[in-house]
Amino acid sequence: MVLIHLKRGDRSVLLFNVPAATDMDTVTRDIIEVHNLRLRVISLVSACKELANHGPAKPADKQGLDEYTNEDGSLKTDEGVGTVDAALVAKYEHYCADPTGQRNGDAPAKEVAAVILKQCEEAETCASEKQVDNKVCLTVEMLKGQIDLLRGAVTIAYPMGLPDNDAVRALIEGPDGMSGAGAQEVLDHDSAGLWWAGKLLVREKKLSDFVGRNDKTKIVAKLQKGGASAPSRERAIDEETQKRMMAHYHRKQEEMKKLEEDEDDSYTHSAWANPKSLKSSFHGLGEIRA
Repeated sequence: MVLIHLKRGDRSVLLFNVPAATDMDTVTRDIIEVHNLRLRVISLVSACKELANHGPAKPADKQGLDEYTNEDGSLKTDEGVGTVDAALVAKYEHYCADPTGQRNGDAPAKEVAAVILKQCEEAETCASEKQVDNKVCLTVEMLKGQIDLLRGAVTIAYPMGLPDNDAVRALIEGPDGMSGAGAQEVLDHDSAGLWWAGKLLVREKKLSDFVGRNDKTKIVAKLQKGGASAPSRERAIDEETQKRMMAHYHRKQEEMKKLEEDEDDSYTHSAWANPKSLKSSFHGLGEIRA
């Protein structure tokens, strides 16, 4: 299996295994699907954390303060009575105000929220860039499995389902709920291209036409949107190595400067620096002092 080390810019994103004999159209589509699924999992994890802490999303036209909350986020009380209305307590037993005003604060019970957050942690680890350092190759099955597990955790907390406008529901059902930087990085299966060694791996050929037939090959490739120019070449050395090299050469220059400034020639009067010491020792004159 050819190991493809995928990068976006200077960041390592994921590892992907594929046989060398596979046609490039299949390789490109498969790696794009893994890339997009990974972004979807990351977005879903972020939305599920908000769900576990602050409950389902409000309708778009009702986001902000509602009839149950004060400006400080606390629950409103009956007029003239210092206790919270019993109906509100029943509705918001685990109330936790959302600072952004996008969610209604009707958080699930702590035990159920813990289940969601634990599953979020597992999914976040699966989709993390650290998987590259751990030499774990991502697959479609792995990422879809994490989405299914998050769906199960959310269903336990909200068996009646989530509102249509909730990002968690949208992301579980498909990638349409993605927003922000994650949505901008989603690539089209038909137009995006895979680049390696400064050239586009055209879909009409096989992977072996570019990297050879050896299935133990490793390449560093990059994905680009359709119509985009070739990705910029990476630096020969990384920034940290460059800093260490510059520090090393700076120390060497300082040492050379000190040696040039040191004009002390008193060492020439030492016995070991006398060029005639060997001849004197042969003549038995080595211990004679003036």
